[in-house]
Amino acid sequence: MQIIDVEKVLNQEGISFTKQGDALKIKLNAWSGPVKIIYDWNKRALAFSSYQGAMMLVSFIMIVSSMATLGDGKYAWGGVSLALGLINLTNIVLTEIHLIDLKRLLQEHQKAAPESMQ
Repeated sequence: MQIIDVEKVLNQEGISFTKQGDALKIKLNAWSGPVKIIYDWNKRALAFSSYQGAMMLVSFIMIVSSMATLGDGKYAWGGVSLALGLINLTNIVLTEIHLIDLKRLLQEHQKAAPESMQ
């Protein structure tokens, strides 16, 4: 297992981050604004900050409730709720794409790391 200097890689790529205990809080600019992703040194893994999961739940609730509202003939409220739910889901998907790109970037740097850094 090769070890890379994650902070150095992020600096080279122009990705901003802050230290938070044993983890790095990485800021990525997603479609609807900055997204915070945690890089945990102990687990050596990337994970969303907790609000992403909450946003996904809210999105599904909004989409389901919009279907009921549209069924009752309240098209304006139902349309707004459906649109907001879909926008949230789209942002989550785009954030996931950012996360996959970031993992790939770190893996590429890890493969390119010299053997002496093991």
